[in-house]
Amino acid sequence: MKRWWPVGASLIAGVLVIGAVGILTNAGERSAMAQQGDVSELARRAIGGPGGAQSVTLLPGQLASNAPLDLPLPPGANVVGTIVRDLGNGIMTWDVIMDVSSAPADAGGFFDQNLPSRGWRPPSNFGDQGPPQGLFCQSDQGPWVGVLAVPVSDSSSDVRVHIESGDAGLCAGPPPPPQQQP
Repeated sequence: MKRWWPVGASLIAGVLVIGAVGILTNAGERSAMAQQGDVSELARRAIGGPGGAQSVTLLPGQLASNAPLDLPLPPGANVVGTIVRDLGNGIMTWDVIMDVSSAPADAGGFFDQNLPSRGWRPPSNFGDQGPPQGLFCQSDQGPWVGVLAVPVSDSSSDVRVHIESGDAGLCAGPPPPPQQQP
């Protein structure tokens, strides 16, 4: 069973953490810092996504205490760290990065088995399509969790868990199909 990141899981793919903390600055300072080649500004923008998050916090080697989920950890998991983003308008995200000493199907299966007992379920509004694999909701309004496990070797996986509150995401159902232009 392969794990694919659910459609609409914003801000998770392509994150390169260069090593800096997120800072709140005004637009003029950000522009000046960017022109001067400031590594902190580069990292804040890369981690914060297009337009930047209001704030970005890096928690090396630890889970965030303020996430809406007490995240269970697979046996042998090594937490690389958590990236916490405040996107404004009440939207918060937590991206947990961990190494797990098992194949992706087993690492992802751990969450399939353990999240429902903590009140998280696959989204219910997908009709006969079935919800995307690795996506869990607390309710149809969110918060939601997406799990991605990819192989690093035959016996280990890089696992990313994206938690988002303040936005229903795919918990509200699949996005509508694009409208055809006449």
